[in-house]
Amino acid sequence: MLFHSQFFILAFLPLVWCGWRLIGANPVRREWWLIAASFLFLGWWDWRFIPLLAGSITINWRLGQLIFADTNHTASRWWLALGVTFNLCLLGAFKYLGFARDIIAGFGFENLPVINIVLPIGISFYTFQQLSFLIDRRRGVAPTYSFRRYALFVSFFPQLIAGPIVRHNELIPQFRQAIAIDERKRRLGQGLVLFIIGLAKKILIADQLAPYVDAVFVKAQSGAVSMMEAWTGLLSFSYQIYFDFSAYSDMAIGLALMFGLKLPINFNAPYRATSMREFWRRWHITLSQFFRDYLYIPLGGNRFGVPRQLLALMATMALCGLWHGAGWPFVLWGLWHGVGLAINRLWTGARIPVPGVFAWAATFLFVLLGWVLFRSPDAATFMNFFEGLFSLNGLSTSESGGGDPSYLLLALATFIVLAMPTSQDIALKLFSPKKWAAIMLGIVAAALVIYLGEGQSVEFIYFQF
Repeated sequence: MLFHSQFFILAFLPLVWCGWRLIGANPVRREWWLIAASFLFLGWWDWRFIPLLAGSITINWRLGQLIFADTNHTASRWWLALGVTFNLCLLGAFKYLGFARDIIAGFGFENLPVINIVLPIGISFYTFQQLSFLIDRRRGVAPTYSFRRYALFVSFFPQLIAGPIVRHNELIPQFRQAIAIDERKRRLGQGLVLFIIGLAKKILIADQLAPYVDAVFVKAQSGAVSMMEAWTGLLSFSYQIYFDFSAYSDMAIGLALMFGLKLPINFNAPYRATSMREFWRRWHITLSQFFRDYLYIPLGGNRFGVPRQLLALMATMALCGLWHGAGWPFVLWGLWHGVGLAINRLWTGARIPVPGVFAWAATFLFVLLGWVLFRSPDAATFMNFFEGLFSLNGLSTSESGGGDPSYLLLALATFIVLAMPTSQDIALKLFSPKKWAAIMLGIVAAALVIYLGEGQSVEFIYFQF
């Protein structure tokens, strides 16, 4: 079930929200209602995902209880080790077994069976949520929760499939918070605005850029692309992935607000960053914070000198890339960003000032070039595409088979990412609840929903992760 589908918008969401409201102020019934709706939402994709999620929730909750029960903190480290092993093995079996098979085959074991396993949607996200809970439980900063609240924390459908990666202390305490009527109405309005903004970003910008991006990279798989094709294709993909993923985050945060709950912000104008460090504080913020708190800092962070810090950066970003996909292109993309962060660290330490516009241009270019690694399915595609970026083998953009890109759309996207207020600023700070605004928003929403019925919806890019 897609957020940007007529069935979700016209049937599932209204039924779940109305049922949630009709239940009244009983928190227990409301929580069970949202749990049931969340499992239905997941099962709509594939019913086999339901027992997997239910089993993961049950085992992790029980491990959390065992860690909490160990008052002398001797056995708890073993329970935590078991929990980390369980979650990583579960994620590895579904996501990385095929990649591991390919690596082993590269050492001469070509007769290994081909592994084709369906990747359970959302597993990368809810596995990280539960890992953070177990680690916090061992650190003594996570209280014990009832099974019901824990299950809702993990399965809550707005953030279940592609984040944001929510931590227990950010969501569970809100389940019992009393919200005044005026505040509840305000959150409902803000949520609707943010959801509609996300819907518009997805179908009017990201999905419109997708055909040209696909055509250019398909062409690069088999041969050279022109310089114009390469740069317009790269810029188009950079905007496509941003508007696609930030749109999902907007819609997820908006949906949660409709139910009176606040999810953490996941994007904050990342293409305006003037350093790689700032970029990762603005891009996929909840993932960045997870790797910072549960990997980079435990590896030493900045506490043991520059060489150790650079090593921790490279290891963290390599694993960040691997989290995005089971393949060498993603690992190399992560290492590329690790190099960028290392250069950022060394440059900062040298105290060499850089004018703001040059710092922004260098950061933006570095991020753009990294997307070639991220989007290329193999080395041949990467080499052909990269050659096109820095060669003068033609300026035509019509040879790709996808037609010319919409330069007007690229200009609009550029203006939005560099100059416009963010979605959250518009919905949560700037939007004024006026009748005329509500009417205009309703017209826009109706037009978007009608548009959805005219063609096949494009899945969110991060569903594959």
